[in-house]
Amino acid sequence: MTEDWKDFLKAKRREILVLTLAGAAVLVLVLSASFIDGSENSYVPEEYSQARVEAIGVSREIVSLSNGINQSLAEITVKNDAGDYSGALTVAKSGADRTNQIGIKAEELLGALERMVESVDGVRPTGAISVGKEAIAVGIKIVERLVVYSNLSSDLIRKIEAKLSGENVKEAEITRIIDKINEEVQFINTLNSNYQTLTEEFDNLTGVNQ
Repeated sequence: MTEDWKDFLKAKRREILVLTLAGAAVLVLVLSASFIDGSENSYVPEEYSQARVEAIGVSREIVSLSNGINQSLAEITVKNDAGDYSGALTVAKSGADRTNQIGIKAEELLGALERMVESVDGVRPTGAISVGKEAIAVGIKIVERLVVYSNLSSDLIRKIEAKLSGENVKEAEITRIIDKINEEVQFINTLNSNYQTLTEEFDNLTGVNQ
């Protein structure tokens, strides 16, 4: 382990830890389980409700995996500072496995959202349909950005793994990935805020109690 890399990790410690905290806030869609209040003027198809519940479960799994990745990044920094380079490398490899799983779960979440699209036309009142479709569209955009986030996180861990293995990885490469991840964090947070607003409007229109 070269001295310049040790110095770099120490210098970037704050950015990595900030990323760790931000990641927990990013992931994921906050899809709440809901129930119909029984009003005769409102109706949400069972298929829609089931897909929404499935989306909740998958999004929770993504949160768990994401938190694991964020913890891995923090552990890598701590172990490196302590001179435990083999331990840092082991953590980096386990983090890479989690990033692959996030991509898989993002696809599952997309599938649930697509089933919501297929059944949303049965929603009553009809004025809620367009709002529901818009909310789902934003949700799909979030999934797309989650895939980007996952790929960037995987790239970051691979770069760290390569550096810890003694390969010649430039500091600028890692800094660039960190910056891109932070950009994705901000973008996903903005989309998530829009999603929340639309979901609340949908639930108010359909008489759904959260």
